[in-house]
Amino acid sequence: MLTRRRLATLASALTLPAAAARAEERWPTKLLRVLVGSAPGSSVDAPVRAVCQRLSERFGVSIVVENKVGAAGTIAATEALRAPADGYTLLIGTNGELVNGEFLWRNSGRSFPYDPAKDFVPVALVQRGAGMLVARPGLGITSLAELIAKAKANPGKLTIGSGGVGSTVHLVAELFNREAVIDTLIVHFRGSPQTLMALRSGDIDMMFATPFEIIDFVKQKDMIPLAVSHTQRIPLYPDVPTFAELGLPKVINLPFVTFCVRSGTPDHVVRALNQAVIEEIAGGPGKPPLTSPGRESPPLTPEQLAAFITHERERWADIILKAKIAT
Repeated sequence: MLTRRRLATLASALTLPAAAARAEERWPTKLLRVLVGSAPGSSVDAPVRAVCQRLSERFGVSIVVENKVGAAGTIAATEALRAPADGYTLLIGTNGELVNGEFLWRNSGRSFPYDPAKDFVPVALVQRGAGMLVARPGLGITSLAELIAKAKANPGKLTIGSGGVGSTVHLVAELFNREAVIDTLIVHFRGSPQTLMALRSGDIDMMFATPFEIIDFVKQKDMIPLAVSHTQRIPLYPDVPTFAELGLPKVINLPFVTFCVRSGTPDHVVRALNQAVIEEIAGGPGKPPLTSPGRESPPLTPEQLAAFITHERERWADIILKAKIAT
């Protein structure tokens, strides 16, 4: 017969695993580090900090955003890999860290310091953007069809600006040349501001720009919008068609920013972070949505996000490797 003491001991033993499991699932319980491979205040850093501020309030823990700039984001990524896979060190992944970098390095004969497809798990999308092809007014064209016709009649003569070798703007310019079967000269600058200045001064004929950064130029008719590199029209420019509408369905460029964790991080951490980021971006009572003009934040599950990034890797690997682009 079981005595009261033995029953109490047995009951205690049975509740210990459940209590341990509940304790394990309490995440986070201490400071979180968020590693960003871009400079403070950049188009990647700013929205991440806005989300992190809300996450800190939600979780009741401090969140430190650390900018580890250099080597195309690989400094931040390799440091994230050195941390335990416990969800307390997060990486902000972009096209550079998770898609393009590996293939750009491969073309230069260098070994990439990690495997983006195996070493990290994409958890929650912060935002996803699009590009828009714009031309200088003096080029004498008003549509994509006219631009392509002019380029075909003048092979190697028209110029298209790029924010640097291997940048997303460079890659989509290569994609546009290939899909439109034209030969434009890609001119590289040291970033988007310099490229915009060159277009406004007439030093180049066209460029792919972030829709929001050129809105005033378009309104003043300093730039001619031709097409957006998204799967659908964007609210900022409802009258500007997509490339797909104009017969070039493969000209799509969706630069993204996402939270990542090391592979092997517990699934309950991945799910908790995904849900929290989606809810904080969406906003609620007293909290406006954390949206940026010209960008979107669809509430993707980790599986949907991983599928999107895998698809992007396949698309851009084809462009980078065939065009032999190297950094």
